[in-house]
Amino acid sequence: MEILLNVLNWNGTTSKSTITNDAMILPTLQGIVGGYIEVVPLTSKQVMIVNEEGRLYELPVNRQATDRLRNEHPLTDTILRGNVIIMNRNDLK
Repeated sequence: MEILLNVLNWNGTTSKSTITNDAMILPTLQGIVGGYIEVVPLTSKQVMIVNEEGRLYELPVNRQATDRLRNEHPLTDTILRGNVIIMNRNDLK
């Protein structure tokens, strides 16, 4: 199985990554966001993976990811910090 990750970096750049080994899902996600992960629902088919302690550690605001979240959920006041991953909900186990 191949899992596609779309990464919205805090500095405004984007990148793609893939995971081909199920045992590497959690370590890969943690490595990209730089710590413990939190799952944020985006759409019925996609989720965002963020650093659960991003605010505590004062990671830089990720404007691109925050705007994407607010486009899907206009009433949210959530501000996302650090690198953010967008992935298919079904790929989480």
